[in-house]
Amino acid sequence: MEELECEERNGLVCTTVNRTIIDLLEKNGDEKIITVSLANYYDEHNESFDGLEIPEYLQSRFEKYKTWAMEYYEE
Repeated sequence: MEELECEERNGLVCTTVNRTIIDLLEKNGDEKIITVSLANYYDEHNESFDGLEIPEYLQSRFEKYKTWAMEYYEE
């Protein structure tokens, strides 16, 4: 069983941003939520996705949303 990536924020234990992004990509649910989540990460990390560790099996899905996320705040 995979260990859940967690961190404490303001006294609450929650999943890491990386784990949350992976979960969103795995579920492949609401495209808007995935795009905005990645856009926020990109914006908050100086227009970079450095730090995200996306598994190989999700790379093609990540690449699809990554392009949309990079353009999200340009509109």
